[in-house]
Amino acid sequence: MRPRPARPRSRAPRSGAWAPSLALGLAAWLAAGLGAPGRAHAWTDAQVRTVKAEVRVDAAARAEVQLAVEVRVRGGWLEGLEVAGLDPELALDEESLRFVSVQGERFRPRVRVREGGRVQLRFERREAPRRGTYEVRFRYRSDLAPMARPTEDGERVRVEWTLPGWEAGLDGVELTLDVPGDAAFPPEDDALATIHRSRETGEGRSRLSWRRAHLPRTLPWTVAAEVPAEAMASALSQREAAGALDGES
Repeated sequence: MRPRPARPRSRAPRSGAWAPSLALGLAAWLAAGLGAPGRAHAWTDAQVRTVKAEVRVDAAARAEVQLAVEVRVRGGWLEGLEVAGLDPELALDEESLRFVSVQGERFRPRVRVREGGRVQLRFERREAPRRGTYEVRFRYRSDLAPMARPTEDGERVRVEWTLPGWEAGLDGVELTLDVPGDAAFPPEDDALATIHRSRETGEGRSRLSWRRAHLPRTLPWTVAAEVPAEAMASALSQREAAGALDGES
């Protein structure tokens, strides 16, 4: 069943339903009776405001992704939420999960990872977030080697990561790639006048950052770094080995 986001206040609530989310970004579960007879149905009005992601990549293109999501609950109580469209084979670090209000109150939802890069959180009603602003943080590992590829001159390797589209527009989105070697922005980034970029280097690594004032709804955002080939030798070897196996099959 596809997720449905919360209904607005003016709409009648529905038990256990989601509004269309296009399987992107976050969808807030309705605080409904979930089919229990005689139980009053409530509703939730919630939205993601902004997202920040930091992706640390090693020489084999293995990535550790730190994601921070700001959620605003405008009414009702939040039974659960889903962050979808992440790296499909992600390995979640459950100990890294933090769900905290701006006042510092911490919540402890149950967490599950579903197929297709979906992370689901669920709250007990008595301990669920009510109206307010919250930050969700978690960390996961994934493999970017299948998408790493040499540039045309063979001197660099392009490493990229994609933030999935979200069902509502986001403001102040920040993405960072922390990669080996003296990395550079890809040439096509030079035409992106609406995106602020920064680059820092040190201790044999580069931090490339992007900030976007507004990310339109449902629009994925891919960022990339061009890393010296010698700094990504392990990733290239894995890609060549995978190609050889595909050729034999």
